This record gives sequence, C-alpha cells and structure tokens, in this order.
Amino acid sequence: MAAIGRGYGGGPGSAGSDFAFAAARRTVAVEADVDRVVHLYTDRGPFSIVLTLVKLGMALAGLYIIAREAMAGRATQVLWTGVAMAGGGGFFGIIDLTQMLDRQPQVTLSAEGLLDHRRSPARVMPWSAITGLGYRGGGDSTGWSLELQRAGDRPVLLEGTYLRIRPRELVRLIQDFAPHVAVDPRFRLWIG
Repeated sequence: MAAIGRGYGGGPGSAGSDFAFAAARRTVAVEADVDRVVHLYTDRGPFSIVLTLVKLGMALAGLYIIAREAMAGRATQVLWTGVAMAGGGGFFGIIDLTQMLDRQPQVTLSAEGLLDHRRSPARVMPWSAITGLGYRGGGDSTGWSLELQRAGDRPVLLEGTYLRIRPRELVRLIQDFAPHVAVDPRFRLWIG
C-alpha cells in the first residue's frame, strides 16, 4: 500500500511508477482476499424443509400404526413396519431438524484454512495441508461429500449434505483461498 503513495520507480507518469502502482494494486487486492472470511451455513431451503417434514411425518405415521396395532392386540408385520417407520423417520427427522435449527456457521473458510465446526474437536486444516479435491456421492445418507486429499495422510471428508452451497461453488471458493489445490478429473467432469 505504501508503494501507491510514494510512487516508487520514478516520477508521476513514468513507466516505473505505473509498474509500481499496478504491483501495489495487485498486492492490495491479494491482501483484501486474504482477509476474507467465508461462513457456510445450514441449508434451510424449501426442499430441506419439505424433506424434514416428510421424515417427521413418517415417524408420526409409524407411531399411529404402532398404537393401532397395539390397541387391536396384534403383533403382525404391520406393527414392525410401524416400528421401522417411527424409528427411522424419527431418527433422521430429528437429525435434520437439529441441523436446520442450528444458526451457527457449519464451515468457515479463511486465510488460515478450512474449519469444520461440526467435527469434534473443531480444528483448522491449513490450506498447505490440502493437495487435492475429490467427490464422494451418497455420503452418510443421500447427500454428497467433498474429499479433501492430504499429502501423506488419509483424506478428510467434508460433508456437504446440509450446507447451503453447491459442490461447484464450494470447489471454487476453496480454490480462491488455495489455488494450488488440484481437482480430481472425475470430479471436474461432474461439477462442470
């Protein structure tokens, strides 16, 4: 920034000062990007809300089936279907609901690195430790995960299912902070 005010390399209008000004402007732009912090939050879009309501509705329907079968004194396959519906819908519905109600940032990208607040313990993974990006579909349930490849170590999965960002946008953000990170060619085809 000091190079702008002092005009290094010659007087005003000289080729040297224009070069110094352009170099200083690039330095300022890089400093501004380095100071940037990006927080990624939980997706609370219509699709996520509907999916959560469907799961919770399935749990309620399962409870209704259990109550109806228990009052009739039957222990048939219908009862066990109700148990499975209530258990699965309740479990996954509550997970989705707690994710949607969490207003804290889930992932933070900064000059220091990537911080996944959902991990225990939450630690910053420096950009220098990440060598590549890959994609894992399916994740823990039906979503997607970004595979953060590290030199000489096992990859770390960044679960993207509940994040309000698309894989392509997340990859571009990571490459803004860490341009050295290579993207797996198969993943590159998928994200476009």
